[in-house]
Amino acid sequence: MLKIIKTKDDYAAALASIDRLITLDPEPGTPDGDELEVLTVLVKDYEGKRFPVQIPDAIEAVQFRMEQMGLSQRDLVPFIGSRARVSEILSRKRPLTLSMLRALHTGLGIPAAVLLRGEQQAASSNVEEELAHFPVKEMVRRRWLKVPKKASESELARALRSYLAPLTEAASPFQVLTRKPEQERADRPNDRHALMAWTARVIEVSRTVQLRGRYQPGCLTAEVLSGLVHLSTLDDGPRKAQEYLSRYGITLVVVEHLSQTRLDGAVFFVAPDRPVVALTLRFDRVDNFWFTLLHELGHLVQDFNEPTAGFFDDLEATGTGDPRELAADAFARDALIAPKDWGGSLVRDAPNPGYVRELAARLGIHPAIVAGRVRKERGSYRILSNLVGHGDVRPLFPEEHSGASR
Repeated sequence: MLKIIKTKDDYAAALASIDRLITLDPEPGTPDGDELEVLTVLVKDYEGKRFPVQIPDAIEAVQFRMEQMGLSQRDLVPFIGSRARVSEILSRKRPLTLSMLRALHTGLGIPAAVLLRGEQQAASSNVEEELAHFPVKEMVRRRWLKVPKKASESELARALRSYLAPLTEAASPFQVLTRKPEQERADRPNDRHALMAWTARVIEVSRTVQLRGRYQPGCLTAEVLSGLVHLSTLDDGPRKAQEYLSRYGITLVVVEHLSQTRLDGAVFFVAPDRPVVALTLRFDRVDNFWFTLLHELGHLVQDFNEPTAGFFDDLEATGTGDPRELAADAFARDALIAPKDWGGSLVRDAPNPGYVRELAARLGIHPAIVAGRVRKERGSYRILSNLVGHGDVRPLFPEEHSGASR
């Protein structure tokens, strides 16, 4: 039962309750959320009366913990976002956001009550900044943010913070947001806030996919990949691919990209044993679906032996020198059509529909995969356009699953 804090024991009990509640991360307006808000007010009131010396605020607490643990500003990047952002936070040029506060509490063990002293100020001062940087209108239109039609800025900000919360719960908190530039394959960098919003939606949708098996590194053997690629011959092959990968503990989702991004696919872990492959269907073609899927699986097979935040790919990007991207391209290419089969095929020299269909039938794959390979190697995207399956994939992933408004 909540009561006025009068003694040291009351104070200690309130701080313990705040630590417990902030770990639960309750939604505003819920019983736990209301209790956290009231406790914070009671603690601040008690401290203001009880302690003649100002208790350290959140920044001072962070600086003290850095000194205790021998941390540099670089060590705060996973919790705050970038070296520049860390510098701005520590010099008080920018306030801590609620998600940063939670990360610092969890990652550095700074008492939640200390951090929460600045929460109300952070919440109010960040409303305009958050709404200005995120594509809120598009998110509301797609029903990614569920708010009343005439929501106030504070209501939108609360909804946005709640919406972004899954990013802090992923396998490597905040790393999805702060990955190194080379892990993003793009000629033109994607808008960071739009990418964060898309990633949060991917995590949310991934939780609706029921897995039939548990992921084990090395599970994607040549035989397993061959079985996956053979599903391409089915009219609902992409949907069957989702079911097939779930047997191996791999979540496949489709979430349409936001307008400020140029994104075809991504792969990252939302838990230590739960990888997610997300496709945007930016180009709704059968050949694009299968190549992008195998490209992201290539990253999963080849590039997660060392810690990494994940890969976010614009497959139209040219001139990438990242060997991991080149290796993922080769992985996809060879998994779809083995080098020995491609090297001896007539379609390489005579790209006519008959040869495309003949090779596809012999290999047990969709003709779109062969046609896509021909178009890519010749650099001509006008040929064989009737074979690549325009508009055949998106209908298999309805709006209620992808979350996109069309």
